[in-house]
Amino acid sequence: KADEVGGVQLSPVPFLNQFDVNFTLPAPGAVTVELFDEMGRRVQSVLTNQRYASGTHAVPVDGSRLSAGLYIATVKVNGQVVSKRTIKL
Repeated sequence: KADEVGGVQLSPVPFLNQFDVNFTLPAPGAVTVELFDEMGRRVQSVLTNQRYASGTHAVPVDGSRLSAGLYIATVKVNGQVVSKRTIKL
């Protein structure tokens, strides 16, 4: 599909206090980025329906208040969700 979000990457993995969510949009769209713990509980809303132009973007995530462990970052664009796992040291 032409409107699929692509190239979702988290860096660095693992992270200490902050990481970036990188993604590419083939067309402009409203982006929601959320962070979940390994039990599926939302621990942070990073962006909610933020408008982005087409192209590659990097969104910083402040994870300094999170406890160590496994997290899942989700990027939602136009109803499509891409999830990536990361680890807080």
